[in-house]
Amino acid sequence: MRPAYLLLIASASLLGGIAHGEDAPKPAPAAPTKAEREGRRLFDQSVAWVHAGRPAPTAVRDVFVDLMDLSMGRHDGNLRVWYQAPDKLRWALRKEAGGPSSIKVLDGDRMWVSPAERDPARRQWKGFGRLGPEAGRMLAQLREDRDRIARLTRFLSIKSLDGKGVRFEYEGEQTWPRGHHLAGRWLKLKRHAPDGERMALLLARAAGKTLAAAHPFAILQPAAGERPAQHLVLKRWKRSKDGTWPQRIARWQHAPKGFEETMYGFVVRLRVNRGLPAARFRPEGGHEPEKD
Repeated sequence: MRPAYLLLIASASLLGGIAHGEDAPKPAPAAPTKAEREGRRLFDQSVAWVHAGRPAPTAVRDVFVDLMDLSMGRHDGNLRVWYQAPDKLRWALRKEAGGPSSIKVLDGDRMWVSPAERDPARRQWKGFGRLGPEAGRMLAQLREDRDRIARLTRFLSIKSLDGKGVRFEYEGEQTWPRGHHLAGRWLKLKRHAPDGERMALLLARAAGKTLAAAHPFAILQPAAGERPAQHLVLKRWKRSKDGTWPQRIARWQHAPKGFEETMYGFVVRLRVNRGLPAARFRPEGGHEPEKD
């Protein structure tokens, strides 16, 4: 038999094997357990409670949030944030009610900052090249603030915690004592995701004899890398024409002596996926509008 003919036969066999392998059926995913079916039911009920019949966004494209009496490390005061995924942020911080805002704008790798100025006509802007030796540190810090806001808005829109391959396992009702930052009795769901991100949700139980979920109370995240374990607590939920949100938010992080409150504030307004004008992410535009 000629070598060329043998090569043709071998090639045909190899291609046939590859095609057969591609056509082979993939193993079916494991059927959800009873705890996972219950967890899915409770999660969907909580989403329905938060969005009150409106379409629940599966991803946060943009957000405007107005925070009052914010305490977050070096950031204290009233904060207004405009965020557009994945990399745009406008951050306006007032140290005192009715006072001027210091403003920071981030658009990808471009950054502008403006110190507080009562007269909008005299507001001065500085870009990265005019910020001197502190520019690199300020840019890194603003990126960190942007990513923190992105995580926060993801948690406030609870549906965005769902996705392909995500499962919620019901772990029963759990109670924390009075005086603890998680005080109360909550329905606990453990979230399993294909990307390995770990977290658990605490949901309020709806009134009635049957087991049903209402609003989220807390998002529990274990330690990951250099980040300590942290709990985001969501209280005093409010319904309005703009949507439903917690009026008080707080972040607790694990420390050597236990959990410490590292951020808290009061949400005055929250709007998700309503669209934001491009001008919000440019230095020009003068003073911050009273209404947005």
